[in-house]
Amino acid sequence: MFRKDERKKEYKKIFDDPRRKREDLQAQIRKQTRDRHFQRHRGDGAAPGEESLQHELDPTLLPEGQTTVPGSQDVDSETLANPASWTPSVLAPYVAGIRSNDYETQLMCTKHFRRLLSLEVDPPIEEIVNTGVVPVFIEFLGRFDAPELQFEAAWAITNVASGNRQQTKVATDNGAVPKLIALLEAPKEEVREQAIWALGNIAGDSPECRDLVLGLGALKPLLFLLVNSEKESVIRNATWTISNLCRGKPKPVFEDVKPAIPYLAKLLDHTDSEVLTDACWALSYVSDGNEEHIQAVLDSGVCPRLVHLLANAQPVIQTPALRTVGNIATGNDRQTQMIVDCGCIPVLYKLLFSEKKTIKKEACWTLSNIAAGSRDQVEAFLNSDTVEKLLELMTCNDFDIHREASWAICNAASGGDAKQAENLASRGCIKYICSILSTTDTKLVGVALRALENILQVGQHLMEMNSLTVNPYVTAIEEVEGVRSLELLQDSKVTVIYRKAREILENYFPDEYELEQDFNASPEEPGFKGLIPDGGFQF
Repeated sequence: MFRKDERKKEYKKIFDDPRRKREDLQAQIRKQTRDRHFQRHRGDGAAPGEESLQHELDPTLLPEGQTTVPGSQDVDSETLANPASWTPSVLAPYVAGIRSNDYETQLMCTKHFRRLLSLEVDPPIEEIVNTGVVPVFIEFLGRFDAPELQFEAAWAITNVASGNRQQTKVATDNGAVPKLIALLEAPKEEVREQAIWALGNIAGDSPECRDLVLGLGALKPLLFLLVNSEKESVIRNATWTISNLCRGKPKPVFEDVKPAIPYLAKLLDHTDSEVLTDACWALSYVSDGNEEHIQAVLDSGVCPRLVHLLANAQPVIQTPALRTVGNIATGNDRQTQMIVDCGCIPVLYKLLFSEKKTIKKEACWTLSNIAAGSRDQVEAFLNSDTVEKLLELMTCNDFDIHREASWAICNAASGGDAKQAENLASRGCIKYICSILSTTDTKLVGVALRALENILQVGQHLMEMNSLTVNPYVTAIEEVEGVRSLELLQDSKVTVIYRKAREILENYFPDEYELEQDFNASPEEPGFKGLIPDGGFQF
């Protein structure tokens, strides 16, 4: 048997690698989708109450023969979407207008750029960045005497930050973040909300941008707005932005995001699906760490609600809730016990039937970490209906699901006590564990060997207690040709694997081991030495 600390270190697994890349891609898609959603909600990129404006500019700033700049609403959407509307010569009068000293002209030209940036398909972000107007937008953020101009400038920056990393960098390098944070305390709610959205786009761009927003103190006013706003869209945007502040690799400094945890816990009782989704994602990010991080999440009292959300009919909510529960299961035994006590195992069993691969796979992953816990947790695992379903999933063609299901069974078999190992053996797990020995996943093969060794130790005890002539599990392994797999593992290049395979063969299959050694023994001379007479050939 293995000591608890050793088992925890060896068998509790963090979900990693390709998942991180998918999350980054999903975050970018979510950011762009969110932007498109709100543009449609606002309608043609136009602010409520926006009126058609037309102002005369200094003729020297305009192309030859042109005396006015068209007002923002004098240009229809079809024309705006035409790339001919983005050329430097066409944009030049608007660039000149935004740099003028006339407020109405500044406002009208800012609205025009904002409308271009709000195009749903391929907005000309790069073309507008290249005009050099982004620093002017940022300057307008400080115009507390002109809230409409602040709003339009913040909206324009929001859309610039929805672009690629270099485009977002133009905004951050020119000081957008501290001015946007200042706008979180602006008198007008529309301005505050737009600043939240802009900060969310910036924070979601990269870990560097996220740390910049956090480092300049954005979280505290965001949490204040979250609590004190009754407007649904403000709560949605604030939750999404906080989620972006918690996301990314390398992770943010935990102390910087820890204050958000109690607020996120309260949001789990919200009725809006977007708020629930982003709150669950945020909790999944902050719980993805060491035991201190997990404990901070547990201390907020989220366990019962998280387990309840596992059964939510919407996969967008179910997925991050499952991720958070799975992260908690990677903690110490006491932390894992909290989700077990909340009834997570029966719910996880139901998720094994999900049509969505990611949900099925992460349910297996979570169960594998519960099975790597204390004896009581292994017992709870065995007393559920999950074992038979996991054995079934070990035969599926999907490698990822097969792998996670295999981890769950092997963890329980390797760490359970004698009765628990006997329980698993009686349910037919030996055949499935032996099938793992021929896979290329060396970590999984290692834990499968430990599982077989534990089962064989129990079989040896049964043989002695019941005066049997043979270890019953030796026979079971022989019947499924597991011995041959063990013999082949002696050629493994992984030291711990070939040593463990050899140890099992020596201890439980001595006849086969000796035969294998005799077969592999090299003769002194190759060829037909055995046919040569003692005295040699006589000629």
